Amino acid sequence: MITRSLEYQQAIEDAARSFDVDVNLLQGIAATESSFIPRDSSDGGRGLFQITQVPKTAMVQAHKRLGIEKISLENPRHNAFVGAATFKHYLAEMKGDLFLGLLAYNIGPANGGLRFIMQQYGATDFTTIQPYLQTLPRDYPIRVLSYSLAFRLWQKEGKLLAYEEGNNAIHIQRIGIPGLQTGL
Repeated sequence: MITRSLEYQQAIEDAARSFDVDVNLLQGIAATESSFIPRDSSDGGRGLFQITQVPKTAMVQAHKRLGIEKISLENPRHNAFVGAATFKHYLAEMKGDLFLGLLAYNIGPANGGLRFIMQQYGATDFTTIQPYLQTLPRDYPIRVLSYSLAFRLWQKEGKLLAYEEGNNAIHIQRIGIPGLQTGL
């Protein structure tokens, strides 16, 4: 998957920089959404970031940052900018909570969006929303963060390290999961 990602690296780096989002998080979202095989999916997702319905403010920001009049979700660069704008929107909506921001990105506006679902059940954080997500992908944030860490390791080490081997666990913990503070 890392090899497939190289074709889209510049577009993702530009989108990350433009929206002040960690590039490895964006790579993790793209990996989770499309495995870097941009296509249309049966649920309506399109391209690298499997864009469906986008909050209007996110689309306005993507237009503005790209400096173009018409966005084509088939264009990987446009798709990356819309993905970054959408993630940034949901992260702000979830008051910077990375887990909720990723979950909100994945759920999108379905069922009124994550904020509506949380209000409906009186949930206040990632833990208290869990019982109400029975049919929704609760593991999405973990998958994104796992891929994000893999991309960060690849970027810093030029290879993926076996966690159990030698002092790799401590080294990996010091590198840290993108979007979260380092463990040591």
